[in-house]
Amino acid sequence: MNKDTVAYLLKMGSISFTEDELERLTDGMAEMAAVADTVKAVELPENATVKMSTVRLGDLRADRKEESMENAKLLSNAKTVNNCFVVPKVLE
Repeated sequence: MNKDTVAYLLKMGSISFTEDELERLTDGMAEMAAVADTVKAVELPENATVKMSTVRLGDLRADRKEESMENAKLLSNAKTVNNCFVVPKVLE
């Protein structure tokens, strides 16, 4: 991942940054990408199973309703075409 790509992602998120922060974030993103590549490289046998722990209903928190922002305000900066949201291509 290069500095231009990280800067573009930060600008898309309206996140301000200094040159030093950009350098650190670029290094961090490169490290994360390297870790993801090593995870992808792990080969599991076809008969590998994953142990799933059971989540009991009593272990979950209760739902609670909270006030939110108005939909119009949340969507005020969203670009639409033919009633669909336009999302720019970020990664290839």
